[in-house]
Amino acid sequence: MAEAQLDLLAPHAPDSRFIIRESPRAHHMAIHVNVDGVVEVVVPRHTRPGEVQQFVSQHRQWIDRALGEVEKNVSPAMRSMPDSIELPALGACWRVEYAHKRLHERDDVIEVPAVHEDRPACRQHLRRWLQTKARQELVPQLERIAAEHGFEFKRVQVRGQKTRWGSYSSSGTISINYCLLFLEPELVKHLMFHELCHTRHLNHSRRFWRLLAKHQPNFLALERRLDQARTSVPGWLAL
Repeated sequence: MAEAQLDLLAPHAPDSRFIIRESPRAHHMAIHVNVDGVVEVVVPRHTRPGEVQQFVSQHRQWIDRALGEVEKNVSPAMRSMPDSIELPALGACWRVEYAHKRLHERDDVIEVPAVHEDRPACRQHLRRWLQTKARQELVPQLERIAAEHGFEFKRVQVRGQKTRWGSYSSSGTISINYCLLFLEPELVKHLMFHELCHTRHLNHSRRFWRLLAKHQPNFLALERRLDQARTSVPGWLAL
């Protein structure tokens, strides 16, 4: 859909936005509202812009009600975007400035190309920044630990996940959560050892725990701390 079409469909709520997505599998138009207040309109291929506009207009009241429900369920921590971001894993803190031309990091400042009130856009940019930061800082750390202790894997991917700090697949891929940046360095290191041990033992067998204990003697306490560390992730991320 053309960019001009997005303007025609601009929602009432000031911090929500429309995304129009063409799907080859869609047979009918559908509307979804996510927790960020983003309204996604899924349309079959070759749907005319006028048809999309009419469909959205017909469902405007439903959209407004759905956005209202989203707003009611937004926690105070999610209502405002941060003025600073502290990453204990790196021992560093950045100020956040909004309404810049592009996403950019200079010294200890993150420049975000969105106004403070546009929460969905701000979250999207800051998540992207965190993902990049994790690739730059955490992936080399994982690779260094693996090399020092004789672990092997094929590749690493960095993701933002709500419930898992990391995982390992039988295809040889280690996934790490960029939210690890909000944890203390010793917890990050422990998570890395945990996933690296899975390169030899895919399950949580006794052999797995023995191997982990060899590298992390205090693994039981560290595992408990990891289980409780979700509160370290700021609410504005809205994962």
